[in-house]
Amino acid sequence: MEPKELLEQERRLHRRLREKERARQAERKATEKALREELLRAKKAAEEFGRRQAAE
Repeated sequence: MEPKELLEQERRLHRRLREKERARQAERKATEKALREELLRAKKAAEEFGRRQAAE
């Protein structure tokens, strides 16, 4: 391969790597957000359950 071709291939590989890393970060962020929301719902449900138990 010519040096120009090698440089272009390297650029493409770096670009693809950055894109994959961005996608992984976005997926991780979405997963963390979903888990936080689920935890918040569980906490609210537990608090409501505690209030109902105390009211009885």
